Amino acid sequence: MRKGQMVILAGMIGAVIVLLAAKPQAQNADPLVLKVRAASVELKRYIDLLQSKDQATRLAALAEMGRSADPAIYELAIESGLSSPDRALKALALRLAFARVRSIVARVEVPAQPTKAEQEAMKHCVNGASYLIEGYRPETGHFEARGQGQSGAGSASGTTVSITLEYGCSLAGELQADGTFAGLASAPYQKGAFPARFSLR
Repeated sequence: MRKGQMVILAGMIGAVIVLLAAKPQAQNADPLVLKVRAASVELKRYIDLLQSKDQATRLAALAEMGRSADPAIYELAIESGLSSPDRALKALALRLAFARVRSIVARVEVPAQPTKAEQEAMKHCVNGASYLIEGYRPETGHFEARGQGQSGAGSASGTTVSITLEYGCSLAGELQADGTFAGLASAPYQKGAFPARFSLR
């Protein structure tokens, strides 16, 4: 092979190598890919901060995430906080959740053979009832609740949520690992109480 031909061949091989090397870069330059990767890096940074050994760092990270306009970051904050073994993180996540929650759905475990008193109580503590949450005040944890033709008041304190309605039904539950609240639905005037579980919506 002549020297001139070798030079041409070497040039062609070099061009092919350049093109092959440039192809992944061109793919990586896709704006959507870059955006997704950037979002992934940010989420991983928050996850690392939430897993910090320092409680102050965890709380600060959760508070910052709770203020985010990005729904993915906000949902990660609530889910991580509510399922955390750290009670302080749970309480903060609950306050952040109430800042945006719209309703509470309560499910009462109805007795198989309720007594007359329990039947009367069940008229006030309706199974599967949904109560709208209004006017939540983060500084006190208090809010108004409306639903099933009733209105009342409630509060979120620590990891406990309670609601008292105008016709005597009261709901109170402690936050569980799955993000729901387990406790009791009771109607003091009718002397009936039932296990209840409710969730934020």
